[in-house]
Amino acid sequence: KDIILFEIPLLFEANMEELFDYIIGVEISKDIQLKRLSERNKSSSISLAKINDSSTDNENKNRLDFIIENNLTLNHLNKETINLINILKSYLN
Repeated sequence: KDIILFEIPLLFEANMEELFDYIIGVEISKDIQLKRLSERNKSSSISLAKINDSSTDNENKNRLDFIIENNLTLNHLNKETINLINILKSYLN
């Protein structure tokens, strides 16, 4: 009864969602994502392109079983992830 996670950026585009029990998305506002990328010394044009490529549109968002918010601190993200893992573990029992 293990939980196995896969990171598949183009899951919906590849029509692979039926291969998994649950689909989890990580959501972040464009402003915060741009700020974090610029703090890593990435150019603004590259940052904007990455953000636009990785944005979850509403259609795909409606296909997610769970969404983890990544707009706050790393500590908050870790807590959200642990909470979700515990929820998934409870489904295995």
